[in-house]
Amino acid sequence: MGKRRDTETIQKIINLLTPIGVKAHQFGDIGEIGEDAHLDILIKDKNVESNALIVEIAGGACAGSIYEKGSSWYKKLLGPKRRDIIVKLNTSKWILKDLDFLPKGKYDEFSEKNWPGLEHPDWYIYANGYNFIEDITIFNLQPVADFIKEEARIRPVSLSKRQVETGIKNANTYYKKNGRPPKTVGGVGFVEFTRFVMYYGLNYSFCQFEGYD
Repeated sequence: MGKRRDTETIQKIINLLTPIGVKAHQFGDIGEIGEDAHLDILIKDKNVESNALIVEIAGGACAGSIYEKGSSWYKKLLGPKRRDIIVKLNTSKWILKDLDFLPKGKYDEFSEKNWPGLEHPDWYIYANGYNFIEDITIFNLQPVADFIKEEARIRPVSLSKRQVETGIKNANTYYKKNGRPPKTVGGVGFVEFTRFVMYYGLNYSFCQFEGYD
């Protein structure tokens, strides 16, 4: 959309969050904007709180960028208590929900050369401890503010590390039998359970998608 419009959009979201008690700000001097911003703020900006909820606003759907979120190096960079969610604008032809396959992006120069893309990108996002909202228009950002508010409420406080490890085994068994993640694990919703996985620093994907460990 352009850096100026991007900055304006981010500020509009912040303005919607402030009255409802959610503290939000752009990272960097004028806000980190660009295709590598989600990495730059973790690598370069020492002011990112250790328990921050990082909101990544994406204009498109990049299979490579989604796939890297499941890697151990990215999760280590994120840390055990920080969380990352994705807001995808309606400027892309791809809808991730229930999508069988997201091909490698035309301008993706960082993924392996012969890597074709990502199967079930929505499942992959959930299985690695993230959440997303999509098909968002910049002319109606209230759904984004509501989404961020609900995500900010999530606090991993009620499952022990041993319970999470048991849940991981059960989730693996369920996926192998049914071909999809379970709706609940360890007595909590599947997406919420993945927060505990990240909270305890268990940096591996526990739903074994075909071709991805």
